[in-house]
Amino acid sequence: MSVMREVLLSVFGVDPWKLAAILFALTTGAATFVALGNDDGPASRAELPRTENGEHLALARADLIHQIRRASVGTADEQALLDELKATENPTRVARILDHLGYVGTDRAVADIVPLINDRRRGVAGAAMDALGHIGGTSATDALIDAVYEGRRHLGPLAARALADVEDPRGMSTLERIARDRNSRLRYEAIAALGESGRPEAVDVLCELTDTASPRVADVAISALAQTGQPDADEFLEGLARHGEGHLRATALANLPNTDDGEILDMLVEMLETGTSEDASAAAYALSQSDSPEALGALQGCAFTASARAQAACVGSLATYGGAEAAATLRDVFTSGDQGAMYAAAQAIGAIGDAASISFLTEQWRGGDMAKRQAALSALQGIGGGDVEAVMLEIADDGSSNDARMALDYLLQTGNEEAFARVVDLVEGGSGQEAIYGLHMLAGLGTPEARNVLKDMAQNGSQQMRVEAIRSLTMGSVDDDTLALLEGCIESGRPQEVEVAAWALAQSGDDDARMMLIDLTRSDNPMIVTSGLSALSQMAGDDADAALAEVAENGDAQVRAYALSILGQRSSPEALRVVTAALSDEDGSVAQTAAMTLVQMGSDEAREALVNVVHDGEPTVRASAIRSLAQAGPDYADLLIEVSGDAEPTVRAAAMGALGAVGTDESVTVLLGGARDDNAEVRGMAIATLAMSVGADERIADAVITAVGDEEPAVVERAIWACSNLGEQAYSALFDRLYDRRSSDSIRRSAAMTLQRMGAPLESDDRTLIAELLGG
Repeated sequence: MSVMREVLLSVFGVDPWKLAAILFALTTGAATFVALGNDDGPASRAELPRTENGEHLALARADLIHQIRRASVGTADEQALLDELKATENPTRVARILDHLGYVGTDRAVADIVPLINDRRRGVAGAAMDALGHIGGTSATDALIDAVYEGRRHLGPLAARALADVEDPRGMSTLERIARDRNSRLRYEAIAALGESGRPEAVDVLCELTDTASPRVADVAISALAQTGQPDADEFLEGLARHGEGHLRATALANLPNTDDGEILDMLVEMLETGTSEDASAAAYALSQSDSPEALGALQGCAFTASARAQAACVGSLATYGGAEAAATLRDVFTSGDQGAMYAAAQAIGAIGDAASISFLTEQWRGGDMAKRQAALSALQGIGGGDVEAVMLEIADDGSSNDARMALDYLLQTGNEEAFARVVDLVEGGSGQEAIYGLHMLAGLGTPEARNVLKDMAQNGSQQMRVEAIRSLTMGSVDDDTLALLEGCIESGRPQEVEVAAWALAQSGDDDARMMLIDLTRSDNPMIVTSGLSALSQMAGDDADAALAEVAENGDAQVRAYALSILGQRSSPEALRVVTAALSDEDGSVAQTAAMTLVQMGSDEAREALVNVVHDGEPTVRASAIRSLAQAGPDYADLLIEVSGDAEPTVRAAAMGALGAVGTDESVTVLLGGARDDNAEVRGMAIATLAMSVGADERIADAVITAVGDEEPAVVERAIWACSNLGEQAYSALFDRLYDRRSSDSIRRSAAMTLQRMGAPLESDDRTLIAELLGG
């Protein structure tokens, strides 16, 4: 007997597979309900929310999952896990270690886990908080409360959920306080967490929250009450279902543990027939939990006549209700309902999954139109079993290419050997796209036999097939053979294969893999260097940082810029040094990337480096820094205004462009002055920036119209396009440019298009000239 099976038996004292079936049914809405503790047939639907020993199933399910996962961890050594946690960089592996520590860790693990709350690697912060919630204790609770109130925005919901697990009473009081706070962004998460905690003290708070002006808060509170499994919560929900109003009553009814009460059934039927779509959907779900013939009759009637949303709910609920009459109604809906109802009915028939259902769906695939065939095929896949496999082989032979692929993919997952042979033939001899589909199917299968086929194609297929096979191989775990294959791809020097292999090696987190990726950054091929840089961005280590710095300082311009953007994510002193030095790069695009990277690094040191360059550097470098500071927020408005009067035109022009992000009266005054600058580049940039605020200030309109008469073509072009937002006050200046034969054709065409776009009144001569200029 397995450890997991022993846990199931020891915790509940019942047949574990029957208990698992009930948990699945309640989690997914499956149609089959299995009795606990005996073999006398299905339990009453009203009895299902509780286990045989009277424990509420929501709590039983949570405890079951906890017990199963604890058993799966086994006797893992806490210190060994902590040592591995410190030595591991791969985020997936870190999250897995944290998950294990949550079930075997003690207070001594908390100190190592708390810093990971702020880890930015994907999934690590959430795993850390889950682990702290399971471990509990004073230090863990302190850290979770801090994360709720002071952590980064996305951490709050994760911390609230974890607080529901801790035993420290401060966890509950924190959740209660947030749940009552109308202005808290975590209010919904806190309410849900109170329900997940399953504690008696949560019930009063949740009952209180159902009496609120916010329907959303009331809905979440009602759902949370149902999750607690407390008798007081059940009584409150029943009272709300009997005496509540409108939407609240519907939500309460949908969450009741007992729907066989006659008065409640009457209310459900009335709501199904006369309520809104949302209320009818809730009523349909509740009716499906009843054994009453009246409930079945109501569901049958509304399956044809209700609104689209309520109809779909009734159809799905009929499958949950079960029985021959419900099945017959579903078949009628499939053949006579609209397309939406047909798909819902197909899935419901599949949920019943008996021989009659398989036969009906098979007939529909053979003789129905395209929509019915697709609906039937999808439903058959959800049933499974030998009879369905025979149908799927038929579809693989006689169906369309899309149906055949779906059938083969299904058969592969069931372990059908004939289907496997067909897919292998497809990969080795099919057309390009069909062969690629076959590769993806084998990758999804993941068996050793499937991976062997993929490895063969990765070595011996066409270039396209090699790349796709490599990509498919690396979707799962990378074994030693695959690692050797990836090394061969790296050594081949073929850019497409190198790109896929490099990314896969980065996910492995292996030291040898990191060294191979570092070698890629020294290639003479920029594409291969870029692949190496991209992969290294996923790996930590001083040697990886050194490789990035080397490329950023000595590579081609394109790869230098890319390396700088990756270094900006490192935020190390060395990264700051390299990025700051790149502000003086001879290539303008690299210098601009360095400036933007410093803004993204966000540290005080990075901002200080930008400010220093603004005051003391080459004009083009200073301009790059100024343009980047515009993205750093309003804190630098005074500095931008200061440098708008710089002696260097390039610097002044950059300041004019950056001032558009400031938006103060003083900045507008500076821009109006820039529109009269002696330098054409400065004037043009000032006009372009002012154009974003045209209409807000009459002085801006005057400046734009004046610039239409500028002597510099670039300034004139910008001013003409800015006139689009001015209205008729700009017509005179635009017509002057239109008829000015001394102006270039480009400027006159711009004037013509702007006048047309503005809907200006045109005389016959105007239309003739515009047609001549625009070729119309």
